[in-house]
Amino acid sequence: QLEADRQPGLYEAVKTLGQESRAMIDYIFYRAIIFCLLVILGITIALLVYRYVSVRLSDARRST
Repeated sequence: QLEADRQPGLYEAVKTLGQESRAMIDYIFYRAIIFCLLVILGITIALLVYRYVSVRLSDARRST
């Protein structure tokens, strides 16, 4: 006789736990991807602002 037949409550609990843990891992994975994309976007914006300010300051120094 199968183990699941002898202890159906335990089998269902383990099955439910597996599904919940899978959902949690998927949630964390997608949040990590979003976080990485936001970090990359932030770095890109910071570099563009730095470059813009750098060019403006160098132009201001040349004109004086």
